[in-house]
Amino acid sequence: MTLEGRTLILTCSKKQKNIAALEQAGAEVYHIPADAEGHLDLLEVLTFLATQQINDILIEAGSVLNGAMLEQGLIDECIIYMAPSILGSSGRGLFAMPSVSVMADKKQLQFVDMRKVGMDLRLHYKVQK
Repeated sequence: MTLEGRTLILTCSKKQKNIAALEQAGAEVYHIPADAEGHLDLLEVLTFLATQQINDILIEAGSVLNGAMLEQGLIDECIIYMAPSILGSSGRGLFAMPSVSVMADKKQLQFVDMRKVGMDLRLHYKVQK
């Protein structure tokens, strides 16, 4: 199944063999600088996407990327789907943010909307800057 539109891949890798394979498959591969930890610089990613006329981004990610985006002030809104399930203490949270360990460091959200979607709750918040 082929979808219409462009496939953009942003990477800080310089592995030309991998990049060539992705381009051969039809992707547009762009090199973005790495941050101090060797990961994609998230602000550079968003700046690049803006040059491509991409103004809205939906991020469905794991706790590490979610946490990094929130810590760097790069998230405007959160839409969280909450299922009627409990995972327990070994379940991963939504945001991995090691720098937030006391209430004074918390990230404040402003409630916008809540609705039921099937058995889940859809929670919409704005992130207060």
